[in-house]
Amino acid sequence: MRKNKLNLLGEHFGSWEVIASAPSKTGRTYWKCRCVCGSENDIPTHHLRGGHSTNCGCVATERKRQRTIERNTTHGLKGTYLYSLWQNMKDRCLNSKSRCYPDYGGRGIAVHNEWVNDAGAFASYVLAELGHRPSPDYTFDRINNDGNYEPGNVRWADAITQANNRRPKKKDYQ
Repeated sequence: MRKNKLNLLGEHFGSWEVIASAPSKTGRTYWKCRCVCGSENDIPTHHLRGGHSTNCGCVATERKRQRTIERNTTHGLKGTYLYSLWQNMKDRCLNSKSRCYPDYGGRGIAVHNEWVNDAGAFASYVLAELGHRPSPDYTFDRINNDGNYEPGNVRWADAITQANNRRPKKKDYQ
């Protein structure tokens, strides 16, 4: 019989805190442990002291959740006006099924290569060079109406500026 019985009460092993002794199972000493997430479990001494059990599994679950979030969140812009602007710009220029395509992609208007698959790069440029949209009355405009959506050829424009920066209607030049 052991003279100095091991007492782990109050000790921490990873995310586990030993809160009580637990009934012995298979002749081994077990400890009731509470994880930082609140779950409780009976863990054998050798698993705690040997580092074989450091949490209930919540840490791995949280890491997996974080990796999924990081993998699926590339820019954090979804739902913002810049994201909508980016999507609509791409749709007009790249989607041949878009009703606006003939006036944009159909006549050769392209989207800057770095912006095509990277909403973050697009938003970074717009915010750094143009700033936030001055008001909801402003729209995104190409300075050269025959040019591409690219750095140096985009701006925020009010309705009057937009109206003055358009191609003549077909009836005007037929």
